[in-house]
Amino acid sequence: MKRRLSALLLASLFAAGAALAYLPPSPVQNLLYRGKDPADLRAQLAAHRDSVAATDSLDAAEAWYWLGVSHERSGERDAAIEAYRRAHAVRANPEDALGLADLLLLRGTRADGAEATRLLEPLRERFASDRTPRGASIRLRAAWAAAVAGDRDAGCRAVLDRPADLLNPKTPVPQQSLWTARFAPLLFERGHAAEGAALLSRSLASSRGRDTALVRLARARGVAIAPVATIARRADSALAVSAAGAPLRALTVRTTDGARLGVWLLHTKPGAPLALVVVSPEAESFADADSLIAQLYRGGVAVAIVDPRGSRSSASAAAPYPHAWLAKDDAFQKRLALDLSAAIAPAATAMRTNPARVCVIVEGPLAMAAALAARDDARVREVVLVGAAPSGAERGWLVAALTASRAPVFFQQGPEDVYGNEVVDRIASLLPARQVRVADSQWTGRGYALFRAGAKAGERLTSWLADEWTSRPATPRARPR
Repeated sequence: MKRRLSALLLASLFAAGAALAYLPPSPVQNLLYRGKDPADLRAQLAAHRDSVAATDSLDAAEAWYWLGVSHERSGERDAAIEAYRRAHAVRANPEDALGLADLLLLRGTRADGAEATRLLEPLRERFASDRTPRGASIRLRAAWAAAVAGDRDAGCRAVLDRPADLLNPKTPVPQQSLWTARFAPLLFERGHAAEGAALLSRSLASSRGRDTALVRLARARGVAIAPVATIARRADSALAVSAAGAPLRALTVRTTDGARLGVWLLHTKPGAPLALVVVSPEAESFADADSLIAQLYRGGVAVAIVDPRGSRSSASAAAPYPHAWLAKDDAFQKRLALDLSAAIAPAATAMRTNPARVCVIVEGPLAMAAALAARDDARVREVVLVGAAPSGAERGWLVAALTASRAPVFFQQGPEDVYGNEVVDRIASLLPARQVRVADSQWTGRGYALFRAGAKAGERLTSWLADEWTSRPATPRARPR
């Protein structure tokens, strides 16, 4: 998740979305589509780095950068820091600086804070007047770096001078939660209780009052916490109305490791196929998914809306809020795949649907989890990837998992993300042709909002699902291992 936000920031830094789409891929970019899993990708990157180190330092630095990304996603923080340092020493690109600074701040020694401050200063100056979330993200990093380096007053002043940076309504929920967990205690500590309380109240509402670390902090500081049920009703009411007035039912699923997963059920006729719809942890509510879910419902598909652990109704002490997954992205994708499998039987039983006709629908950065669920669970018959935004470090892994699953894949793309569309087109080209369908929407927006283009977008998907469910055997074949 963090890596996706950094990628979006970097695209803004260089206005590179359209331009990069028409540049030939570098040798390292080609390798990103070949790694069958994270370990295999790192082995290929390391071999390429060593082969060009003496003749092409920039190419070697690019390999170092992606080694850093892959190590970071696998939770290997020290190896990632070393790789980012090696990349930054050669080319000093913003993505090198951001990747390195984020991990230094996560480790959090005074020396780390000082190094992060030096890395971020050129970017902070460049985006000093930028009022968008990208500028706020740079300034907040720099402010926290100053605090980590020991100058807590400087870090506090930086956020007090720009309160909109912390309270920007366009900042994704996990980022709001992360910055609140960092800066609210600092504000209280330095005598700014009103500002700390306002920040806490805002983040608690966005996180549905489920972020246990923020709840504990609010209670310790006497900050009022709205009832969770009230927050949840307000957040999810738009979806309940959108689906032709059909009521939502709440279901709690116990996962394989004992955590509780929140699932919302939209019931249709018995025996109907089942779609597991996963709303990104970055979304505050289901609002962007309203058209998609209404169209599935009208098409006779039972819908189970799954909150990934740590978000909305799936957040609890046992499943901390998404910022707990920073630098553990691969583990998050694997865990979500297992959670989806755990949700199938309870959802199918509760709605009396057909457990042999299950489709997983995900948006944005969750594509890898859907592919892993389809590869490892034969009940998952189809995969729908909406506005897919896989990390560069997981593209080859995604291709390998989808190929091994043999599950038909429906890609729904939109016009805004030119570079992302190029990535999806290449991924689709590497899959068996009969396995893939790519649909383009002319509707602006990203993720599930693409289905707000009108009924035709939803009908295209439901027709594809119906064809796949009727053309394939009722009992799915065993998946290759």
